[in-house]
Amino acid sequence: MMNKFIKCIFFIVLMVSIFCPPGYPAGFQIYNQDAAAAGMGNSFTAIADNPSAVFYNPAGINQLEGTQIRSGVHLVFPNTSFREAESGKRTDMNNDIAAPMMGYITHKINDRISIGGGIFNPYGLVTKWPDKWKGKTVATYSQLRTFCVNPVVSVQIHPRLSIAAGIDYVYSDFKLRRVIDPNQLIGVPLGIPQGKITLGGSDDTWGFNLGLLYHINDKWNLGIAYRSKLKLEFDGHAEYYFPRRLQKIFPPTDISPRIELPPTLSVEVSAMLWEKWTFATGILWTGWSVYDKLAPKFRDDRLIPDSMKSSLQDWKDVLAFHFGAQYQLNEKWIFRAGYIFDQSPVPERTLGPLVPDSDGHLLSLGFGYYRGKLLIDVACMVSFLQDRHTRRNIDNLNGKYESTAVSVVLSSTYSF
Repeated sequence: MMNKFIKCIFFIVLMVSIFCPPGYPAGFQIYNQDAAAAGMGNSFTAIADNPSAVFYNPAGINQLEGTQIRSGVHLVFPNTSFREAESGKRTDMNNDIAAPMMGYITHKINDRISIGGGIFNPYGLVTKWPDKWKGKTVATYSQLRTFCVNPVVSVQIHPRLSIAAGIDYVYSDFKLRRVIDPNQLIGVPLGIPQGKITLGGSDDTWGFNLGLLYHINDKWNLGIAYRSKLKLEFDGHAEYYFPRRLQKIFPPTDISPRIELPPTLSVEVSAMLWEKWTFATGILWTGWSVYDKLAPKFRDDRLIPDSMKSSLQDWKDVLAFHFGAQYQLNEKWIFRAGYIFDQSPVPERTLGPLVPDSDGHLLSLGFGYYRGKLLIDVACMVSFLQDRHTRRNIDNLNGKYESTAVSVVLSSTYSF
C-alpha cells in the first residue's frame, strides 16, 4: 500500500511540475484549487470531503476512506482594459488563457490518523500590455509563479473533532518587463532611443498550514484553516535591451528583491438542513498588508529610474465573503452554486497595470458525477470586477481599469 502511495505522489509531482503555468486571479492569490469547492463559491473549509481538503482544510482528510487521488485544472479567461483619463484612449491587455493545475492524494492509516499531500499554485500572475501603450514605462509584462508542495497529517482526537498540520515548500520565480526612456532619466528630450529592461529571479521558502474540523452535531460543521505568510528573497538579474551603440552603457546587473506573501485564515460553517441540501458560508481573511513595497535592490542602480528602485504598494488586509449550496439529486449527480464578494487589497494611489485589481462579485455553478470509484466535478465561475478609477496615481498613470474574468475548473477523483 505504501509503495502505491509513493508512486501516486511521484506521478502528481511530475505532472503538475510540467503543466503548471500561473493564473490571473483577483489580487494575485489563487483560491480556486478544486472544482467542487469552486462550484460552491469556495465555501469548502467546513465541508472538506474530497482530497482537495489538503489545501482548503487538511483536518477534513480524516473523512476520506482508503487511498484517494485527485487532480484538476483551472482555466482562466481574463479580459482587462485601461482608458486614459486625459485622452480617453482605450488599451486592451493581451488576454491569454491561463491553466494552472493541481493534484492531491490522501491515505487513511487507521481510524484516527490520515496523511495526504498536494501540489498547487497558491499565488500567480500574468499581465501583458502592448509595447507602445501609455503605461509602457510602468509595465509591459509581468509574471509571478509559485509552486507549493504540501504534505499534511490529520488526527481525529475526538469522534467529532479532527485537527491537522502541514508543511509548505514553495518555489517561486518572476519576470517583469518595461520600457526605459533615457530622455526621462536625464530630464532633457534629446531624442535618445528608448530601450527595455527585464527583471527576473527565483527563490524557494518554507511555510506551514493548520486545520480544524468540528462536527457540532449530525447536521452542523465548523471549519477553520490557516496558512502562514511566505518570505521570498529572490536571487535575480536585470537585462537591458538597447540599440547597439547604447547597449554598453547599460550592462546587466544583479538584483535581490524581497517580498512577503500573505497569511490567510478561513472560518466557515456548513449545515445539512434537509436530506439532500447542504449550505455553507464563511469568511476568508488575507493579510495583504505584508506587501508594502516592491524594491528590486539593484547592485548597480546608476541608470535606474527612481520609481523602479522602490515602488510603493501599501496593500491592505482584506476579507472575502463566501456562500455556497449543493443539492444531491441521487447517488450519481450533485449540483452546486455559490457567490463570493472579494475585496481588493490595492489602494487607488498604487493601483497599476501590474495588478489592475478591484472589488469583485463572483458567481459560480457546478456539478459532480459519480461512476463507481471515479468522481468528476466541473465548475464555472464568472467574476464581475468593479471599475477602478485612478486620479492620484504615484506613476501618473490615471484613468479607468475595467475587468471581467471567466474560470472553468475541472477535477476528478479516483478511490483505491
